[in-house]
Amino acid sequence: MLENNSVTVSGDGGAILNGSYSYGNVVNSTFNGNSAGGSHGGAIADDFGCSGTSFINVHNSILWGDSSNELEASFIGDSPGGGIFVDYSDVQGGVPSSDNINSGTGNINQDPLFTSGLHLQSAPDLSPAINAGNNPDAAGITTDLDGNARVVGGVVDMGAYEVQSKIIFVDSASHGLNNGTNWTNAYTSLQSGLAAATSGNIILVGQGTYKPTTTTSRTATFQLKNGVPIYGGYNGVDTSDPDQRGFVSILSGNIGSTSLTSDNSYHVVTGSGTNTVRFTK
Repeated sequence: MLENNSVTVSGDGGAILNGSYSYGNVVNSTFNGNSAGGSHGGAIADDFGCSGTSFINVHNSILWGDSSNELEASFIGDSPGGGIFVDYSDVQGGVPSSDNINSGTGNINQDPLFTSGLHLQSAPDLSPAINAGNNPDAAGITTDLDGNARVVGGVVDMGAYEVQSKIIFVDSASHGLNNGTNWTNAYTSLQSGLAAATSGNIILVGQGTYKPTTTTSRTATFQLKNGVPIYGGYNGVDTSDPDQRGFVSILSGNIGSTSLTSDNSYHVVTGSGTNTVRFTK
């Protein structure tokens, strides 16, 4: 984590200035509160071609709240290519469009919702950096800056800290791997999400209608689990802000004919045997 560093005289790269035959990798790092006196690259500046070529790669990182501009790259002469490559990172203002800065896959420009110490906010108002990184980029990294497990929930978080509560995503409109790791790969059935959950996990449910069975068994029910809160009302997959709340997630017992009530589920939700559970819109 690089925080509250500054270049007080004219210059670039408040946290990192890369140059002169330097080839660096920044992985699962958080930049915040850094500033550059030269008004460029508050987080990272790369002087590509200055006294020799230099490159820096940024993976699974958060660059937010630095001034002025998060990234800057320049070069002298006719050396080809870009000095900075960024993928699977949250960059305030977005990755700049530049011949010297290359934007790869998975980058976002959304408030990371920091809590104390630049940790990520968990549910219900979820940081977009959770489960948004790329596991191969974090290969060999087993712990976060707190010494906790680096990958929780199947996909690495962006930034220096990993949220330690496993989050299970459910969205009836999802069309991915159906494994609950993020909105794209969410379980399409709430029953699948509940089956995968253990105490301490959190289930998030996208907008839509969810039934306890695809059959006509009236005894089918959503059986709640101890220590597994369920939050609904998320915008969900294929939207510009899938973590936005205020939408409607419906748990329906209308499993038979839509015009009859005599074939509905006896109990849509069952909480018997639970003592620490929450279900909220």
